[in-house]
Amino acid sequence: MVGKAALPLILLGLTILNACSDNDAADIETPPPSAPPPIEYDTFDPKSVTVEIPVDLLGYRNAYEENASELSRQHGRENPAEGGHMAVTARDPVAARVGFRVLQYGGNAADAAFATAAAISVREPWFSHILGGGTWSLYRNGRDGSITAVDGAGTIGSTADPEFFKDPENLREHGMEWAIVPGSWDAWLIWLERYGTMELDILLAPAVDLAENGISAGPTMVGWITRQEESIATRPDTAEIFLPQGKIPAVGDTIYQHNLAKTLKMIVAAYKRARPEGRAAAIRAAGDIFYDGPIGEAIVEHAQSNRGSLTNKDFREYKAEFREPLKTSFQEWQLYNPPPNSQGIVMPLALNIIETFNLRDKRWNEAGTVHIVAEAMKLAHIDKHHYVGDPKHVDIPIDTLLSKEYAQKQAQRIDPDKALEWPQAGGLEASEAFTTTFSVLDAEGNGAAITTSIGAQFVVAGQTGILINQRLQNVFYEEDNPNYLVPGRRVRHTINPYIAELPGKQLILGGTTGYDTQPQGQIQQFLHLALFGANAQEAVSRPRYIVHSFPDITYPHEVRNELGLEWGFSSELMELLEERGHQVSRSAIFGNANVIIADLEAGRIQAGADFRGENLAIVR
Repeated sequence: MVGKAALPLILLGLTILNACSDNDAADIETPPPSAPPPIEYDTFDPKSVTVEIPVDLLGYRNAYEENASELSRQHGRENPAEGGHMAVTARDPVAARVGFRVLQYGGNAADAAFATAAAISVREPWFSHILGGGTWSLYRNGRDGSITAVDGAGTIGSTADPEFFKDPENLREHGMEWAIVPGSWDAWLIWLERYGTMELDILLAPAVDLAENGISAGPTMVGWITRQEESIATRPDTAEIFLPQGKIPAVGDTIYQHNLAKTLKMIVAAYKRARPEGRAAAIRAAGDIFYDGPIGEAIVEHAQSNRGSLTNKDFREYKAEFREPLKTSFQEWQLYNPPPNSQGIVMPLALNIIETFNLRDKRWNEAGTVHIVAEAMKLAHIDKHHYVGDPKHVDIPIDTLLSKEYAQKQAQRIDPDKALEWPQAGGLEASEAFTTTFSVLDAEGNGAAITTSIGAQFVVAGQTGILINQRLQNVFYEEDNPNYLVPGRRVRHTINPYIAELPGKQLILGGTTGYDTQPQGQIQQFLHLALFGANAQEAVSRPRYIVHSFPDITYPHEVRNELGLEWGFSSELMELLEERGHQVSRSAIFGNANVIIADLEAGRIQAGADFRGENLAIVR
């Protein structure tokens, strides 16, 4: 474990010891060790596990991080947080402070990202959960600059039936029927084993504390509980947490997640039991208790009694994977995105098209610029719809799609005076929502860009306290679609962070939330930084525009043929775009963004935190 192991520790839970004097101990014959009893929900006592929080990690509940530059929506929309050593940005301020404390304690970017994700699972569980959702991650090795991707997208349950989902009478907005195997936990474990340096129990300790001792309900949480109150009320395990005494909590009320704390302590117990066999064996044990043990079995039992399609075999067979990221260029920049099954391909597809136009001398908010970028984003999403699925089962012509020649061909489909509308063929045939994103950069140059998600629902998987995903809403039910519902396949996942590098000069770690909005927000974020002179905070604060001229990724896959223009753009711009044929609306999911920029030559860091949410950027 990297860190100050000799520091005093704060203990959560109780450890009961039999005390005896040294002389008494000498007279006692030590019996041979016996195998500990299996860890089961019915017999597991959370008080039997001690979760230790080093003193240096405390303070994540504080209102302000001393000796650091902080930025939240209370600090304006123009000036970034700045420093020279390390940075964390996240949607949730407490989770951001957890990650920052891990960096200060001596952990690296991988450790801090893991701890941040665990804390988010308590603070913002309806969006993302390390035990209930899916994750795509990018990691930059500070020693050699190499970048790898981790695919934590789950698989479709083996009893899922397309015919069930084709019947509207069977479908509710929320429920276990939408759940796939949660891939996040295995993704975080292989991430921690390869890149991390700290012990898993220490990194989970803040999350255990937050779940066991309670969190203050923030305005975002209260808003989402209000939106889903009726659905939550029908699920006793969910309502017990999020509708205490049967009522919507007020901002500032304390929310306890005791069952989740118990589940996390079961994982810690499995990890500690196996730790004498080595760190790798302990991490595997933390995975086995979930995927081949009582936690997964409890999720499956709850799923099977609530119209779900998951089986114990689905859990046992699931494996997250290391993958090569997509690598493309934009002018002098190198870009890295998650490969399919992620929709990460949308960002380089669009940027390749945009690169064929000369926008460097244009303004970011003039009609010609918005039109070209919007049309490029449409074409990229249209190709995603037609070609992207699980690469183990669908032949995806990635090299062709990402070639500069293909981009030139696609650029010719853009009429400077007329907007494209669905339906449109994919470029190879043509003749002519909700998530959590955060980033971490440590003092050694290791970087983590993370997007993780369950979707957006309050559905607790029984006694586990885990909020489960709704990713079956991302599949299609027509057999000719590459994202067709087939048991065992990985769904086409919306989550897709990015890393961009100006070799030897600048590094960007970024992400945006919001289903189909994600790559669109990231494209604009990157263009603000690469072409339009923005700093980190301006890049996430400037108003966005979002296209919907393709089937939505989520059920019922509507096509609106709209260009959503956020407030902040002028009415004159709106009129000029309507003259080009855009159906302009002021309504869309505009997303929530964070970004870290490192000046590699000057050794300085900027971080931007989106004012649209409860985001926080911390730099030191």
